[in-house]
Amino acid sequence: MSAVTRQYKLLNFFSFYLCGLVDTIYPNLCRGCGNSLATADNKICLSCLSTLPLTNYHTQPGNELEIKLQGRFIFDRIFSYVRFTKGGVVQQLIHSFKYRGEKDIAIFFGEEVGSIISNAKWNTTPPDYIVPVPLHWKRFRERGYNQAHQFAIGMHAKCNIEVKPDLLVRNVYQESQTKRDRFGRFESASGVFSLNTTEDLQGMHILVVDDVLTTGSTIEACVDAFKGIDNLTISVCTIASA
Repeated sequence: MSAVTRQYKLLNFFSFYLCGLVDTIYPNLCRGCGNSLATADNKICLSCLSTLPLTNYHTQPGNELEIKLQGRFIFDRIFSYVRFTKGGVVQQLIHSFKYRGEKDIAIFFGEEVGSIISNAKWNTTPPDYIVPVPLHWKRFRERGYNQAHQFAIGMHAKCNIEVKPDLLVRNVYQESQTKRDRFGRFESASGVFSLNTTEDLQGMHILVVDDVLTTGSTIEACVDAFKGIDNLTISVCTIASA
């Protein structure tokens, strides 16, 4: 056996050993249920994908989410992709990108929504821009990215609607909304956002996107920042709604 052949076999052995070691320490697991995945390209197993509680709200003008927020602000459409249930797979997936740095899951959801956005039933014309709900710069520094922006990036990859990540600015740093009761969330939303553009938005249709819609106070505060712009149409899309 030549020296080159021996070296090649030795490298193959160490490569096989190291791959096995990496798989043991950092196994390729589903972000939803924790079970092993077939390939590293997958993020979510077929079982979790098949059980995602899809809402199909994008094809249902007057859906229960729109009824819930009716009268709070003027909108064209409001819809979410999936339903959020405590302890469910959607919660696990959302926690993966909000608290564990796995922003690729937010992008995955964006691609899923971007793929179906052409089937959405708008009351007016389709959106001109996607506007992610911004993080305060302190929160951005803590997390390293804005999950709503990652969601928007995934949407753009499939539907090609332009993303405007700097259109809104969050002026107030707040503790996690999960630590606030329903009244506290409404109270804390006033004056949180402001518009950061000299661009003429008259006559435009803006799709505001975020990860989870609960009371709607954050979205309402975002919409408040657009007051004074004539003929502006606003719709809302989130990954999940609770």
